[in-house]
Amino acid sequence: IVMEYASRGELYDYIQERRRLPETETRSIFRQITSAVHYCHKNGVVHRDLKLENILLDQDLNVKLADFGLSNNFHKGTLLQTYCGSPLYAAPEIVKGLPYQGPEVGQHAVNSQHYGCLRLM
Repeated sequence: IVMEYASRGELYDYIQERRRLPETETRSIFRQITSAVHYCHKNGVVHRDLKLENILLDQDLNVKLADFGLSNNFHKGTLLQTYCGSPLYAAPEIVKGLPYQGPEVGQHAVNSQHYGCLRLM
């Protein structure tokens, strides 16, 4: 196993320690989260457990998505049905137990992360 060291740890802890992130820093972090999730979706992967605790930061504040243990491949026209992830971040489709395509639950998680980054500003 090859792993990359994320010296600044979880985004959740990073936000909690600082209580307030500058707007430029928040924008940079959110842009990277959005880009990483887009890359996953473009390659047919949905994370399904995206939360502040699963977003890591390196020394230069580069975002690293972590914990793909609940991720799955998705294909256009095929619905996923597994209820998984963290309830506080879960998309309505997952909470209601409805079948879902994949990217929409990832987008909901991205929006939740954005709110998490902004709420302490």
